[in-house]
Amino acid sequence: MSQSARVASIEALVDFRAALCTFGEEAKETLAGVQLAIQRTQDWLEGQAKLWQHETRRAEDAVAEAKTELARRKMMRVGDRAADTTEQEKALRRALARLEHAEEKLAATRRWLPALRREVDEYQGPARQLAGVLEGEQPRALALLLQKTDTLEAYIGLAAPRMPAPSPEPPKDTPPG
Repeated sequence: MSQSARVASIEALVDFRAALCTFGEEAKETLAGVQLAIQRTQDWLEGQAKLWQHETRRAEDAVAEAKTELARRKMMRVGDRAADTTEQEKALRRALARLEHAEEKLAATRRWLPALRREVDEYQGPARQLAGVLEGEQPRALALLLQKTDTLEAYIGLAAPRMPAPSPEPPKDTPPG
C-alpha cells in the first residue's frame, strides 16, 4: 500500500521560516540594545556614586566652615553684648541640610548599585541562553525548514507516471469484420 503526503501549503512553511528569520534578527538586536542599556545604567549609577561622595565631602567641609564661622562670631563682642549670629546660624542650617541631602543621595546610590548588579545577574542567564539558541539552534532550524520546503516542492513537481492509454477493444456482440 502506497502512502502519499498531504501537503496543504508549502507557502505556510516559507512564511514561517521568514518570520523565524525576522524574529532572530530582532531578538539579537534587542539583546544587544538591552546590554547597552545595562552598561549605560551601571556607568551612570557608578558616576552618581562618585558625584554624591564628592558632594558629601564638600558639604562636610561647608558644615565645618559654617560651625567655625558661627563659633568665631559668638566670641565677638559688640560693646558688652554678644554679636548677632543669625546669618551664621542660617548658613549652618543650610550647610547641614545640604549635607543631609548629599548623604541621602549617596546612600540611595549605594543601595541601588548592588540591587542593579543582582538584577543584571538574574537577567544574564536567560539572555545568554536565548543568544545561544539564536546563534546555534536557529540556523539549524532555518536550514531544516529550507530543506523540507525544497523536498516538498520537488515532491509536488513530480509528475505522476503516465499509464499507456488502453487500446479500444472491439465490442463483443459484433463479429469482427
